[in-house]
Amino acid sequence: MDDIEQYSRRNCLKFSWIHEEKNENTDKSILNIVNKIVLKDSDTMLDLSRIDRTHRVGPERNDGKPRDIIVKFLSYRDRCFLKGV
Repeated sequence: MDDIEQYSRRNCLKFSWIHEEKNENTDKSILNIVNKIVLKDSDTMLDLSRIDRTHRVGPERNDGKPRDIIVKFLSYRDRCFLKGV
């Protein structure tokens, strides 16, 4: 069962310490961070067509620490490209 769960998460990456706001658009936050910081020196840009979904993980926190964001890419290749940058 664990192997099946691991395989289902292979298209995902976790992003930490991204400022959290009420009613935020996590898709937009991830696209901004990836394109402006991670891919800033690259000719390639990440766009919404390569992302399946994004969401915060866990319940809201009271200690000011932002929750992680899980990004599920449409393909494993898109995820690997970002991880290799």
